Amino acid sequence: MRPLRARLSSLTPRRSTRAGEAATRPFPAAAMLAMLDDSLRALYGSVGSGSVAYRLVHWAEAEREGVVAVESGGAERLRAAATLVTQARGETVALHVTAASPFLYSLAHDSRSFCSSLLDEPA
Repeated sequence: MRPLRARLSSLTPRRSTRAGEAATRPFPAAAMLAMLDDSLRALYGSVGSGSVAYRLVHWAEAEREGVVAVESGGAERLRAAATLVTQARGETVALHVTAASPFLYSLAHDSRSFCSSLLDEPA
């Protein structure tokens, strides 16, 4: 399975709770899965959406971000469906895929910065 990191951003202007702080509501994992299912079904139909096997590995409700694991053949379809998400629970939203990786470990750890830190250290 190929992991994708995603963040749900609210585009609906909200009143701030304190000076300079935007009010955002937590977004449950069940609503995230339903939103992806609806978007896949709208884009590919019932049969096409059923061919994309994915699962929610991690979802932080308060931060509205998480990791979705998808079979490698359906990664492009899920990513396309995610870009078409515009409404969720009565607010205007955008779902951004912020990272994609062939392995879960490399998604969690930035291998480029790790390698550069090895090269920068004196021997």
